[in-house]
Amino acid sequence: MKLIAFLLLFNSLLVGLFASDLINEEINLFENYKVFNFTVGDVNRNINEVIEKHSIINVKIHRNNNLELQDIKTYINGDKVENSEIFTINDIKNDDNFVYYQYVLKDDFDKVFSLKIKVNTFQIKEKWQMTGIIVLNIPEQIEKFKVYNYTVYDDINYAIVEENSIINIQNFENGFLIEGLRELMNEEEIDNSEYISFLGFRREEINPRADDLGYNVYYQFFIKNVTDENLLPQIKFSSFDDDKNEKIKEVVKLRLKNESFEHYKIYNYTISDDVTNVFIESNSIANIKIYSDYKTEKNNRILINQEEIENSEYITILSINKEGYCRPFYSCNGFVVYQMVIKDITDNENLLPQLQFGAIDKNGDKEEKEVVIFKLKEGELPYENYKKYDFIIDGAGENIVTDIENNSIINVRIHNEYVHINGDIKIYVNGEKDESSEVLVLNNVRSDDIFTYYQYIFKDEKDEVFLVKIVIPNRIDYFNFYRIYKEIITLNIPEHPKSFKEYNYTIDNDINSITVEKNSVAIVKVYERHYKSMELLNEEEIENSKYINYLSYRIEERNKSEGSGRDLYYSFYIKDVMDENLLPQLQFGTLDIKGNEEVEEVVIFKLNSTNECSHQGYKCCSEGNTTVHYTDSDGEWGVENEHWCFMKKDISTSTSTPKAVCFSEKLGYPCCKEQQQNVVLTDKDGPWGIENGRWCGIVSCPYEEKRGYPICKTTTKVVYTDDDEWGVENNT
Repeated sequence: MKLIAFLLLFNSLLVGLFASDLINEEINLFENYKVFNFTVGDVNRNINEVIEKHSIINVKIHRNNNLELQDIKTYINGDKVENSEIFTINDIKNDDNFVYYQYVLKDDFDKVFSLKIKVNTFQIKEKWQMTGIIVLNIPEQIEKFKVYNYTVYDDINYAIVEENSIINIQNFENGFLIEGLRELMNEEEIDNSEYISFLGFRREEINPRADDLGYNVYYQFFIKNVTDENLLPQIKFSSFDDDKNEKIKEVVKLRLKNESFEHYKIYNYTISDDVTNVFIESNSIANIKIYSDYKTEKNNRILINQEEIENSEYITILSINKEGYCRPFYSCNGFVVYQMVIKDITDNENLLPQLQFGAIDKNGDKEEKEVVIFKLKEGELPYENYKKYDFIIDGAGENIVTDIENNSIINVRIHNEYVHINGDIKIYVNGEKDESSEVLVLNNVRSDDIFTYYQYIFKDEKDEVFLVKIVIPNRIDYFNFYRIYKEIITLNIPEHPKSFKEYNYTIDNDINSITVEKNSVAIVKVYERHYKSMELLNEEEIENSKYINYLSYRIEERNKSEGSGRDLYYSFYIKDVMDENLLPQLQFGTLDIKGNEEVEEVVIFKLNSTNECSHQGYKCCSEGNTTVHYTDSDGEWGVENEHWCFMKKDISTSTSTPKAVCFSEKLGYPCCKEQQQNVVLTDKDGPWGIENGRWCGIVSCPYEEKRGYPICKTTTKVVYTDDDEWGVENNT
């Protein structure tokens, strides 16, 4: 019996040890998994996060305020799943306040790019359902797909997609009005579709001004394997009135990308006249761009006869997209771009309907404003192949920075709400003020009741321009106090990059010294608090300086984690200057509406005092390299690392009388012994004389005509050092 008892005890110990090993193995299985924790409360909650393909996801669901859990649904890549080996429930716990779910994502085959956890709760007293959505993305998997981005507002919209692609649709919610809220109306229809999946959405608060409080809402969908666009459901957005009645507000119709259209010629037009002739050809694409401000009844724009266009057999709307619109610190406005395919019209332009654009008031009444008439192109149009860029100036202190191409058309539209100072627009090319620019030529100017329109042609035949700046002064009336704001458009030309050394500095002291060198660019970052506007106060002094150019500035909003406010980046070009005292200081500070200045930060330039040896752009040979490979009028040259190097010679500058040097000895001729020898002949090697019937080289000062500068006669003060020491006399 004792033996049996011992065997049973030993067996139980073995089983216990084996079970312990299994538990440890299970724990170790997820040891390297990253853990993500999320909480869903008692109100609608939308969470968007980035996770990894091996992750543990803990979801805590609040149960206060009489909320009861209805159900929880999980989606992989937009498709609803009940049980999945990739995304599994590992544990469920609960107490009086919370329900705890633990999920494990194990994607060894890189199939998952998006997860969605949808939590539905139910409030017993109010009979009202709440939804919390957690959207989790795996960025390295999403990057495998082509992404299309569209912004919609009102009525019928079109968007181009392709199979196995992602489409992001941006909509706007007004934060003050129930009617301004947006819902995906046909989410269930999309969930049941075989050809599209709803991945999720996120809200981004914009708070430009108190009357503009609202959100940009981004909806994301995945287009599956589909070859017929008619199989794709429409995407419908709705709003609710005070009685909770649902109403369709926007519809997006999806069109599959047509490969044949890629070979069509594209014509781009920006519409602003009452009547505009648009020149096209059969089997081409027309991009029609028009400005719209949805907040104002007079300035909003829609295609009034869109239904007529949709029913035409000679023209097809491919897409309708918005540029700009609701942006932080701006109003909700921008361009609407209609992309249309012109079919084979057999040389008969009258087959094409006109485009009628107009405004719509709050009662739904429409008023025609602009008409587009299609015309067949005959011959090549002026600037036909130039790329067009459109800019809107409608605020105080607008700053636009963008890249453009050589051979471009620049359209600038200035809102007349502000008192624009006509004729005082300034053009700067590579930082230099250009009174009569040959690279940015004013082609046309006109005005109406709302805007002033400027059209410029940019053409740089010498390929030397890397930056163009358009400065537009606006006079703003603040309760009879006038303030001049500068609207700045900075255009970079990447195909003509600047080859200057850059120095980057952050300014955070009252007095700041920064080190630069001649022919370099200094970029100065200044912090601007949200309640205090910072400016470059001595811009006019810098503009008048011969030694520095103010190139541009750009604005970068700070993240909430970095604190409120924004960073201002000012860019300056330091010219060929040898005395740092000739460079003006930079004065940053505030300017009130009365024009009173307060300097807060000063920047003082210091020239780099490095003594690194170079000659005509070539480095000097190292001390151990004495092999001469070539000799010219500059001196002796060697080779290092397969590049020419200059043989530096030590020349004493300790006295006011330089040591004499003679060039002729290297050529096999003696030096002239008499210091005041008459010059008989001068060639590329130097001046020659004759002594005792033989040619001799005339001794000269080592600095004579070096680099085209004379010898200092009176001063001994060294203001700059490179291979030699330099002074200044008579302002040269």
